[in-house]
Amino acid sequence: AAALAALHSARALQAERAARASAARQQAALLQTELMQLRLRLEEQERRHAEAERARAVLAEVNQHLQRKISEVEALQVQLRQQATQDALTGLANRRQLNETLPAQLALALREQRPLAVAILDLDHFKQVNDTHGHPVGDQLLAALGALLRQRLRRSDLAFRYGGEEFCLLLPNTPALDAQRMVAELLEAWRTQVFVLEGGGQLSSLSFSAGVTDSLQAPPSPAGLLRAADQLLLLAKRSRRGSVLLPGAAEALSAV
Repeated sequence: AAALAALHSARALQAERAARASAARQQAALLQTELMQLRLRLEEQERRHAEAERARAVLAEVNQHLQRKISEVEALQVQLRQQATQDALTGLANRRQLNETLPAQLALALREQRPLAVAILDLDHFKQVNDTHGHPVGDQLLAALGALLRQRLRRSDLAFRYGGEEFCLLLPNTPALDAQRMVAELLEAWRTQVFVLEGGGQLSSLSFSAGVTDSLQAPPSPAGLLRAADQLLLLAKRSRRGSVLLPGAAEALSAV
């Protein structure tokens, strides 16, 4: 009986061990499955992370390309604005810019009750220079006068290529008499310019004529100011080339 009991006990122990081994194998299989799933998830996350990194890199490259294009467009817009408002030969603002600037400058002068002087300059005998020496020499004179204006005028003053051989100056907070003195100084500086010609010889003792007025003496409108200055310029061209005339010049000349 004791032997039989021992046999039963041994068989029970063996069955228990087999059950435990089977449970352990099942547990290991489950763990293996979970580990495999975890690895798959990790690989998926790594794949997604890599894709996200590639996407971010592509997006960064696209953004850089877009920024370069934006900069190019902005630079082109600046260039187009300059071409639309700047005279290429002289580097000065052009008549279109004058038409935009003068109303604002005049409104400010009237609001502050300060004079705004307007001067129109015209190179003397310019057609003769072109006909005799050629248009490149004429262009050289125009560019040189533009450079002189940029160098000699105050920072608050504005110079424009008005058209052809004409230039227009806006001199804020400046009465016509002071503006006449300033333009006369420009005229004297222009007379000292010497231009050496390619074929020999030179041009010197050049001059320009000018008419000067201000917002306190001329009709206080952009057209009125320009018309008054232009009429004085025409008077100078007809009666006294190389002079800078003020309002009242017609009466003064007729009295001579």
